[in-house]
Amino acid sequence: MDSGSIVYMYKDVLHQTEIISKQFPNVSGFQPTGLSPVFDDETKSWSEKFGSFVEKGCPTVQIHHTGKSHWVTSFQSVNDQCIYVLESFSKTFILTPSLDIQLAAIYGHGKKHISIKLPEVQQQPNGYDCGVYSIANLLEFCFNGGTFNFKQKTAFEQISMRDHLIKCLELGYFSKFPQSLNSCADSVKMHTRKIECSCVCGKPDILENMFGCEGKRGRVTCSKWVHRLRLYVFGGQLNNW
Repeated sequence: MDSGSIVYMYKDVLHQTEIISKQFPNVSGFQPTGLSPVFDDETKSWSEKFGSFVEKGCPTVQIHHTGKSHWVTSFQSVNDQCIYVLESFSKTFILTPSLDIQLAAIYGHGKKHISIKLPEVQQQPNGYDCGVYSIANLLEFCFNGGTFNFKQKTAFEQISMRDHLIKCLELGYFSKFPQSLNSCADSVKMHTRKIECSCVCGKPDILENMFGCEGKRGRVTCSKWVHRLRLYVFGGQLNNW
């Protein structure tokens, strides 16, 4: 299989996860990654032309396109308030605006603040295998019963990951990606990020300009904040909201 076919295969798996979702009926998520919002340069706003992600019950897992030609995996386990994002190609462990919007839609549940943990999981050695790492991490979560072992870092065998993915697709059944026996026993370091969702709509502040309860953008003393479009619903006044 040539490189072009492999790229197409990754996209197909990332958008069509029917095989994995049927294999793990007790795990929710697996929403189409095509729902990722795209920034419209003409309107200077985020476009959700194809719909948006919806809230899911735990355990849930999702592969995301970050809006930066990159794929990551998020999940939340049962009885665990923590939301994790597994990022296989980063030194800064930050969230993109597109990812903020997606995570708020899936895990927000009306919260004003969403805490996200980014563990230092195994990193890919190149700039193009994020798709296969996202699938490998997703499967670790599913095969572990809707949880993830952070006491020991994964040690996927990079040289065999693509062949393993192709084999699983051909069989129509997924198995865990092979790992080396000398996996790192060090505890996994965690980075924490916060998504602010001040508006009553539940979407993150990054979606568009925020206005305070006195209708003045950037007024830090305001106790209530909404997005610009939501302000129009209230006739420009939030005092009685």
